[in-house]
Amino acid sequence: MNAIAHHSGGGGARNRYLIQLPPSGTAMLPRGARFGSSTLPGWSIPPQGPFFVPPPPPPLYGGPPTGGYAGGVFYQAGIQPTSPPPTNAPRRDRPVEVVTDGGVFHCSRDDILYHLPNARYHSLGRHFFPKNFIATPNRAASTLDALRHIFRGLENYRNTGQPFELFERADSILDKAKDGRYGFAEAARFYIGVCNALDKECGLGCSDELLVQIDDFVVGLMEMVDNQVQPTYIREILFAYARVFQPSTPRHMETLRTLWGQIPDSLKPMLVGEINKCATAQPKSVVCQAFARAMKDMCFV
Repeated sequence: MNAIAHHSGGGGARNRYLIQLPPSGTAMLPRGARFGSSTLPGWSIPPQGPFFVPPPPPPLYGGPPTGGYAGGVFYQAGIQPTSPPPTNAPRRDRPVEVVTDGGVFHCSRDDILYHLPNARYHSLGRHFFPKNFIATPNRAASTLDALRHIFRGLENYRNTGQPFELFERADSILDKAKDGRYGFAEAARFYIGVCNALDKECGLGCSDELLVQIDDFVVGLMEMVDNQVQPTYIREILFAYARVFQPSTPRHMETLRTLWGQIPDSLKPMLVGEINKCATAQPKSVVCQAFARAMKDMCFV
């Protein structure tokens, strides 16, 4: 029996959602700590354990009105961030030069501010260094690789108007892999890197349009799981979703319900124990508490 079920169809087998730029709004960023930690081979593991809260650096201006983490930076309480300029402001039409470890990309300021909302908490000038928004424990090679893919897609969207598919590369890996286990591992690694990069508290943040694509992809990825897949991959897939999970959105609650139903019963006690441990150890972590509360509401914990 193959360790991984054959991947049927390409990216078209799953519904895809195009990026459309709506009127600018105000992004709400919670405070708290990151959830989970990468433990797959080649990924960094913080010595403090899988649920590590980075110590706060000196307070900076801007940020959530209650203070806390946003984009991996601790902000002083009581100071509101500067609202983004209106969409018709001429200076927002000027492309931003995005500098990553793997190249330089020219993206629309509007696209960055909308789809990566944590960028609103810093002055977005002519140059943008997204790596600075990623908390150190999240800066795995897969995260930096995901950053290049994200901004390459945004650049292409600005230049051509072609739809930006967040997981086009992962779909291609699954379609072309001769070894199902290798294809699954590489696709899972890419997915976890994307979630690290778009972490709502220790990353760039994520628009609802991108979250729809994440929901669609992770459900399809978990459909490929059988009882021979290493538990580490299943754990990391679930905890990566927690970093972008929005409990106030019914669609995300349904996705979480589907993911939990796809996890083998033999692994659920271990995952429940880790979720409870995180919620107990990090009482002020919005990510940990929201995810644990959602699991309890659905009677999973």
